[in-house]
Amino acid sequence: MGIISIFKLNIYYKLKPKSKMLLSIASKMFLENIINKTQRGILKELILSNDQSLIHFLNDYENNGNSDLLYGNIIKLIEEYQMSINK
Repeated sequence: MGIISIFKLNIYYKLKPKSKMLLSIASKMFLENIINKTQRGILKELILSNDQSLIHFLNDYENNGNSDLLYGNIIKLIEEYQMSINK
């Protein structure tokens, strides 16, 4: 295992459970072509910065099980982030 892989693994194990879940969701959304590579990068950045909107979306999902709502909210957040940096 390379040094970068060990570093990534170390970061992953130090994350909170909600962040780990959100990273899994980001990967799933990317693999299912719901988001592109750029959007996945933005989503990872938001997760690692502990964005509270994402935690709120995940809590709602855990309560209602509506993945369409979760994905829609995540996409909207990514788009808002993209718009804010493109100003």
